[in-house]
Amino acid sequence: MKEQIADILKNQIIDEWVLAGHSLSGSFEESLEAEFVDTTRGYIINIWGNEYGIYRSKGVPAENIPYTRRKRGQGRGGKSKYLTGLINYVQMRMGIGDYNEAVGVAFAIAEKHKQYGMLGSGFLDEVKEKVEEKITEEISKGLDIQINSILDEK
Repeated sequence: MKEQIADILKNQIIDEWVLAGHSLSGSFEESLEAEFVDTTRGYIINIWGNEYGIYRSKGVPAENIPYTRRKRGQGRGGKSKYLTGLINYVQMRMGIGDYNEAVGVAFAIAEKHKQYGMLGSGFLDEVKEKVEEKITEEISKGLDIQINSILDEK
């Protein structure tokens, strides 16, 4: 039964990710994994996936955006995973094939993020809201099966 519940959770996360318009390469969806932790009262299901899913859901305040504006002649900063990710995003989402143009657009986005932060879509909150009823139904089915098998034994 816990595998079915994990599947419900993963499928709902994927559904909300897609509905929020975040789906692009499929890597977030493919990254989702379930981990089961046994406890004295049952088990806990942890769903793990690429970390950027949390940022897309909750957003990032401006002060936490890993970008520092540099003036002309100040030199270049180091290699930034944030900017590399933005460049890849711009190329894929906006279809900008020219690398230099994609870099320019990515820096413009980074400037806005640094100024206003990155808004979250709240897609994980939607998952929490929508999945409760489905999980309750699955647990009820499991209990019905167990009760019926006990009654069949007698």
